[in-house]
Amino acid sequence: MTREPSFDVHTAAAIDSSDILLVGLADIGAANLTVVDYLVSHLETTQIGFIETSNVPSVTPIEGGVPRRPIRLYRVDDVPMTILVSEVFIPVTVADRFVGALLEWAGGHDIDEICVVHGTPFPHAEAEHHVFYAATPSFRRSHWDDGESDQIDPLPGGVLDGVAGELLRDGLEARQPSVGVFVTPVHLPGPDLEAALRLLEGVETCYPIEVDERELRRQSDEMKRYYEELTSRLTALKERQQSVDSRDFPEDRMYM
Repeated sequence: MTREPSFDVHTAAAIDSSDILLVGLADIGAANLTVVDYLVSHLETTQIGFIETSNVPSVTPIEGGVPRRPIRLYRVDDVPMTILVSEVFIPVTVADRFVGALLEWAGGHDIDEICVVHGTPFPHAEAEHHVFYAATPSFRRSHWDDGESDQIDPLPGGVLDGVAGELLRDGLEARQPSVGVFVTPVHLPGPDLEAALRLLEGVETCYPIEVDERELRRQSDEMKRYYEELTSRLTALKERQQSVDSRDFPEDRMYM
């Protein structure tokens, strides 16, 4: 009996997919997952399948007492797009197997393009709080006339591993599907909703979808205020502790 990790994509045979696959995976900062979950809940979508895992650490999400598959596929009803939502982290060590299963399914369902939203922690300046892209030539040509975007900057350097890196590498060797990754810095501990908003805006610049961002912005503002207030309380507590430690107290020898 094999104990090798494996992934199997299951979709309803009677349901057509679409020519764009948008991928969001659970990862540090939760920005990727937040984006695709927000799109699924704010667009008209239909679940068309799921990805079954074997011999890989997984989870079973529960909502309202009802369990659900951790990796699901949704078709957007009025846009030629399928959204992959993964509530389970895909380890780097099995990313090639996951991508292999995904590309095999994509090849049989006329997927022309794969876009990955990818928030990741990396050193950056305050001015770099925006979205970058890393994309194959065919992806760039299909979206931007001269192959360069005037709204999203190219990722200036670095490396991408895991699912995003595997998809880009495969995209260099295959004509289809074309592959693009939208990258933005995220901050711990998360969820980094500001990063999710940046990724959402990046997706909206490339695809004919538009959602009301007000709810996500409200949640982001509430999260920001929470951490600002928490920082203020911790700072005040530290200052009080330092004040107590610096005071001189008389020696009390009554119990000696």
